[in-house]
Amino acid sequence: AIIRTSPSCLRLTAQQRKQQVTCCGPRHQRPIQRLTALNRRRQEHAHHNNGIYSLTIPHGHHQQDLPPRQVSAQASTSTASSETSNDDVADDMAALRSKKKAALVRELEKYAPNGLSATPEDQKIVEGLVVDLEGTNPTDAPAKSELMAGFWKMLYTDMEPAPSSGKLGPFIGDVYQDLRPEDSRIVNVLKVGFPPIRGGLRADQEILDDDSWRITFDDLQQYLGVFKVQTKEFPRDPPLVRVWKMTYLDEELRVVRAKVEGDSDENSFLFILRRCEEERFVLGK
Repeated sequence: AIIRTSPSCLRLTAQQRKQQVTCCGPRHQRPIQRLTALNRRRQEHAHHNNGIYSLTIPHGHHQQDLPPRQVSAQASTSTASSETSNDDVADDMAALRSKKKAALVRELEKYAPNGLSATPEDQKIVEGLVVDLEGTNPTDAPAKSELMAGFWKMLYTDMEPAPSSGKLGPFIGDVYQDLRPEDSRIVNVLKVGFPPIRGGLRADQEILDDDSWRITFDDLQQYLGVFKVQTKEFPRDPPLVRVWKMTYLDEELRVVRAKVEGDSDENSFLFILRRCEEERFVLGK
């Protein structure tokens, strides 16, 4: 903070200097000499600045003592500095998130497809990387986010071998999720290359809270190529229900911890999915 004043305000009169010497004694004459020299330099500086020079505001003075233009300039500078600082923090977080995500995806490539080859020790490594990434989740209330909608491909799960993890008897296939929250509907899809087996588990979806969906199984449709082989309906009384908790969500990647409704979080299975619209397909076509 800066105030401006005239050098004449800082001159000590001869009488004042004499009083200080008399009061303080000879050993204080040297500080007075320094002050006199300082005044002389300030006068010389003032001469080159139209008789005005700057002093730092001492403690106890406030911004309201400053001319309006100076207060406005300081406020603008402070705001700009704050915005720059916030932008820097956001950039740093984005860079950290990108680094953690890349490390996770590299690790998952070792256990493709679907994480089926991961050992318990491998799963611990993946879990640690996922927890790190979850700490950088950029999406508030992911269960309510528009980013949820779309066609997603599963990269990894720690679930035991089953159709939901891409294992159907001796066959291994890719697992997709077609999420349609606007219709309160989801379809889990299994696609085996050869033979051309396709399976679609259809379910109703509802939002439980900011992070979670409630999934109620409807039916399971099985296809061989374009031909429907069978449709199996799930019981409704009581229904078969799962809870999906979204712990990370961005434009590309989604992390879900899924469990049977009513179970503890310790019994959740981990699913990691990547948005994959370019691989979208429709059952029976």
